[in-house]
Amino acid sequence: DIIKNEYKFEEILKHELLWCLSCIKYHSTQKSVDHIRTLKTDIMKCPLLIECLKESALKWIEENSTDDWQYKVASDKKLLYPYPSFSAALLAYLRSLVRRPIAKMLFVLEKLSVTKTFISISQKKRNDILITFLRTIFLDPKVLNTNELLEPRPDQYVMPELFYDLKFPFSYYFMKKINEFRTTWEDELAKLRENPENCDDDQRLSHDVFENAVRGFNFITVIVANDADKKDSELLARLLQQHIGKDK
Repeated sequence: DIIKNEYKFEEILKHELLWCLSCIKYHSTQKSVDHIRTLKTDIMKCPLLIECLKESALKWIEENSTDDWQYKVASDKKLLYPYPSFSAALLAYLRSLVRRPIAKMLFVLEKLSVTKTFISISQKKRNDILITFLRTIFLDPKVLNTNELLEPRPDQYVMPELFYDLKFPFSYYFMKKINEFRTTWEDELAKLRENPENCDDDQRLSHDVFENAVRGFNFITVIVANDADKKDSELLARLLQQHIGKDK
């Protein structure tokens, strides 16, 4: 509550953002330097991203901090003495608390090649379905999973060599999910081949059978099959219909 009422999350984020980005170890190139500089500016210009970061960070703090944290600051000389007042010590402690989940989330977003595209598309295409979709995916702990990450410090999280310049947020996540179900798709085709009536003379699936299998294997349903809400599937389907058309 104190972050909501007394200390603005946005001000804390602005103060700690560069440190959070420094926890991500990019490759030492001018392109990386320019990318970090751009992120530092553009993140603070994206209300939707700030809102999502705030909601996720506050949830993490609620789950990982205790109610007596103010007493902890007051009774710990290392936390209290470096600052001119108790309120300044509280603010410093809050900043150190908030930046922990933020640094982790930013790394996952960057690893999934989301941040840049999230900012761009949320500012250019302001429609309710898109905004709802972005918030839903962002706040899904299965997508933005930071549980296995070590505690943040400078250069803690190493970026992979391949960094995708994608046109739609979370595309890389969905591509990975689709790829995970390749075995399911191959098993489906194998079952169809067991019926001789589904095959042509060279033992391959006939064109019509294969096309029916493609239409029946709804990758949207596959993506959200594990522990997902039905409304997430419907939301993704509606969004994709808007962007790629109903017949594709």
